Amino acid sequence: MSLSMTKVICAQQCSGRCRGRSPSDCCHNQCAAGCTGPRESDCLVCRKFRDEATCKDTCPPLMLYNPTTYQMDVNPEGKYSFGATCVKKCPRNYVVTDHGSCVRACSSDSYEVEEDGVRKCKKCEGPCRKVCNGIGIGEFKDTLSINATNIKHFKNCTSISGDLHILPVAFRGDSFTRTLPLDPKELDILKTVKEITGFLLIQAWPENRTDLHAFENLEIIRGRTKQHGQFSLAVVGLDITSLGLRSLKEISDGDVIISGNQKLCYANTINWKKLFGTSSQKTKIINNKDEKGCKAIGHVCHPLCSSEGCWGPEPKDCVSCRNVSRGKECVEKCNVLQGEPREFVENSECIQCHPECLPQAMNVTCTGRVRSTFDVIHSYVLGRRLPCRKKHLKLLKNCAGPGLEGCATNGNDPTPYGQRYFPAFLIALYIDRLSPADRASIAPPAQTTLPIAPPLPCLPCWCASVGWGEAGCEHWDLLCVALELHAQCLSLHGACLRRLWLHEFCWSLLLASLLFILADPVGPISELQV
Repeated sequence: MSLSMTKVICAQQCSGRCRGRSPSDCCHNQCAAGCTGPRESDCLVCRKFRDEATCKDTCPPLMLYNPTTYQMDVNPEGKYSFGATCVKKCPRNYVVTDHGSCVRACSSDSYEVEEDGVRKCKKCEGPCRKVCNGIGIGEFKDTLSINATNIKHFKNCTSISGDLHILPVAFRGDSFTRTLPLDPKELDILKTVKEITGFLLIQAWPENRTDLHAFENLEIIRGRTKQHGQFSLAVVGLDITSLGLRSLKEISDGDVIISGNQKLCYANTINWKKLFGTSSQKTKIINNKDEKGCKAIGHVCHPLCSSEGCWGPEPKDCVSCRNVSRGKECVEKCNVLQGEPREFVENSECIQCHPECLPQAMNVTCTGRVRSTFDVIHSYVLGRRLPCRKKHLKLLKNCAGPGLEGCATNGNDPTPYGQRYFPAFLIALYIDRLSPADRASIAPPAQTTLPIAPPLPCLPCWCASVGWGEAGCEHWDLLCVALELHAQCLSLHGACLRRLWLHEFCWSLLLASLLFILADPVGPISELQV
């Protein structure tokens, strides 16, 4: 490369990089080390990122804000940042972050997941996945059981590579190895465990605990290794009354033995075959409390549980719900039409509406999880419809007669020209938005000539004059809200109306609210005929 392209002694007008002494020889400010011309595509080295032949501050974003829909849309020109280069796709052995970067590994608060053929970093819900060795592996190679010495090594573990044993020696202590008795409270350390790749063997448990509370979040036992080559879950000789394994969804391989637990109920209610990964797996549930004895003391599944059984007596112990669930607990119904907080139903689960959604009296408050500007303003509009309707009907009763002549203002309106005639457009737009059936129910006879621009205070009288009556006028409640928003904006900032930008802001507020109003009636917007 010629030295004439990378000169450092530049004209005063240049930003420090140039290809000659003349002011016309300046490099673009995106250049980091000289150039062949004045454009950002002429840089020898980019200051930040190179997008094909052009230097840029950032790579084209993957998502762009759509001011019309108030949502984020996929940017067809979006690219990932890979080092100092913008690429359409990350290399195969890299993962993608939320910010659109190609990285070697995810951050500590996220984990790798494959979505649509792309390896991505996804934020952890709760503790991130942490794999720990099980009993008999690695640092626990010569260990027989979880005990007071080693249990702290399982803190924040979500996956156990191997097996877990809890034997009587854990709670007695071992004088030979100078191991103290295990404090039962420390079993709570195991509550983060969601996966065991081997087997789970429990032959001892605190006497004051009625279920296997430490494994309430255990989701899967893979059974890659088995006790005596056969069992992947063994619960033997405990004083518990229920298993409490309420999150367990799969036992991939190996049989189940639950034996000699004299107080244990509920184990026979479980549809174990639904948990098993193979058809050859079996259960051996013997010498526990008999079913008749369990019923006699009321140890039966909650009525909200389905026929698939339960892990204990509470609604949160159901294998599946008869009706719907809220979080991990079965409930009779969701708070769709009444109750707090309001909810919607998704896959038989009650999902809470966003806090910005205004609860509707005996009506649906939300239909999805996402909160947007639309949801906020639309909920506000819905919340003000009834007062507006009452105001219209009250004004209608005060009309001296039909038409503008019957209005108390005699048809005079001091509002500016633009604000007088704009509502006529809104009215036509609103009518066009209605479904054909709704339009037919409120529309006046076809030969009726609509007034172009009624004064806003006379809107109900005008409504009545064209044959719409009280029922028809109720359709103006949404328009009323939009106009009220505009009026409130003007009154709040009345002292500043000389500032054009503020006046435009008020009109923007009116237009925005009307966009939300137009989403309320049924049917798509057709071609407008105003």
